[in-house]
Amino acid sequence: MAVVKLACVDTGATKHYSLSVASVIGSCDGFFIVVSYVLILRAVFHLPSQEASLKALGTCGSHVCVILVFYSTAVFTFLTHRFGHSVAPQIHIFIANMYLLVPPFLNPIVYGIRTKKIRAHVLSSLRESDLEELRLGMSSCNNSVSQPLIFVLAGIPGVESSQGWFSVPIFLVFVITVIGNATILCIIRVEKSLHEPMFILLAMLSVVDLSLVSVTVPRMLGIFWMNAKEISFNACLTQMFFIPFFYVMESGILLAMAFDRFVAIWYPLRYATILVNSKLVKMALAVLGRAVAVLTPAPILVKRLESFQTHIIAYSYCAYMAVVQIACGDSSDHIVYGLMVIVASVGFDLFFIILSYGLILLAVFRIPSWEARGKALSTCGSHLCVIALFYSPVVFSVLAQILGYHMAPHLQIIIDNLYFLVPPMVNSLIYGARTKQMRECVLRIFHCRGN
Repeated sequence: MAVVKLACVDTGATKHYSLSVASVIGSCDGFFIVVSYVLILRAVFHLPSQEASLKALGTCGSHVCVILVFYSTAVFTFLTHRFGHSVAPQIHIFIANMYLLVPPFLNPIVYGIRTKKIRAHVLSSLRESDLEELRLGMSSCNNSVSQPLIFVLAGIPGVESSQGWFSVPIFLVFVITVIGNATILCIIRVEKSLHEPMFILLAMLSVVDLSLVSVTVPRMLGIFWMNAKEISFNACLTQMFFIPFFYVMESGILLAMAFDRFVAIWYPLRYATILVNSKLVKMALAVLGRAVAVLTPAPILVKRLESFQTHIIAYSYCAYMAVVQIACGDSSDHIVYGLMVIVASVGFDLFFIILSYGLILLAVFRIPSWEARGKALSTCGSHLCVIALFYSPVVFSVLAQILGYHMAPHLQIIIDNLYFLVPPMVNSLIYGARTKQMRECVLRIFHCRGN
């Protein structure tokens, strides 16, 4: 239809043809799918037991989810084109791209999570010893202990003699993070010219960064400096919730910042009217609500674990999977939940960030002047650096596990600590150095103090 719209002759016949094709394919398939499921329900309700009925319906779950994803985007696209005449052309293109991208993206995830055989095959692709350790807890479940009142955090197993040296860079990272993000918050609060959507989102990011290091670093330094390895069960659950909670929030804020850059480049004249304070509040509440909804099950699931191989957690903080690994019994549900958290937070955000920057590049390359293109892209430089730094450790860990590369435990723990330590420190440095307004404010403050 995009090509037909460029034609200079009457295109009525072509439009009728395209509508006929959509009606025949969509309506015919949709009709027979509905008829099929009506007959399926009729057969299911004739089964003698409720358990057999639920088991029969369970085999259709993945297919129903995929159907809903596929046809809901198609129906939404049709309704937008039919009734959304006042919608901007860019939104039409965006929705059409979503129709082509979202179903292929979600189909393997839906079938991978909901289909028992595929899920079992994915789990079996893990190293055999890892699978035994994660699912069966065969190491010492014969001498298991009941739910302990106190866990012991081992720090970084395998490098106990060098943990004191690890504490020095961790402490420096903590100090730089606190000073850098506190400086950004103070500057944004004092400078009225920085009360713009971009800097308000940056202030949110700084608050989350400060919160993230506050719930991780003090406990780690206590282990390294004072050998304070004991942590109560409830305190462990609290840390288990809040560390990934702030991490998922940071990922959501980075997505909001990508949307901010998208609006600034596609609609520069309407930027201030689109991203008003009420919209920013709604975005913040959405990020907060998503983090709560995704991570609330973690402490609840761990609370239900009744026996453990040991009360020693081979980690420097209470990580969800580290606790699950020392639990006795089948933990495949916990593994699936962990994968769902990654997909629903980091995977979702990264997908839409890439999509946003694809549209941003599309808009930039339409600008005739190379100088204007460079200026438009430079406004995204800081955000791109932060995104690359934030997501690269996660992508590296996931790819390493998919490709079968198994790192030494102490190396895996060090990389996991980098997730929560490096981005909060570097974010403030990147935005302070690369953002012109922030750099000028910092230099002005130091100049005034020097005088």
